[in-house]
Amino acid sequence: MEAAQDLISSQLAQDPRLQQAKQLILEAIADHQKKLDSVRPPQSELLIQLQQRLDHFGELRGNKLYFPYLGSGLGNGPFVELEDG
Repeated sequence: MEAAQDLISSQLAQDPRLQQAKQLILEAIADHQKKLDSVRPPQSELLIQLQQRLDHFGELRGNKLYFPYLGSGLGNGPFVELEDG
């Protein structure tokens, strides 16, 4: 049986290029998170799209969301970016 370090997947996990790529991704996320530094009003052009997504999600799950919001996945401390901007 091969040792774990001999597995190709282990070699990939230790590849310096992959380590560098992870570091670059983390730096890019941090750079963009810094821009989330205050409460901002929704963007009117995104409100209709957000409502359509909320309605569709409610149909899929059989009921509306208790807290009707969708996040973009990006945040900084107490600030999060919502799908309506």
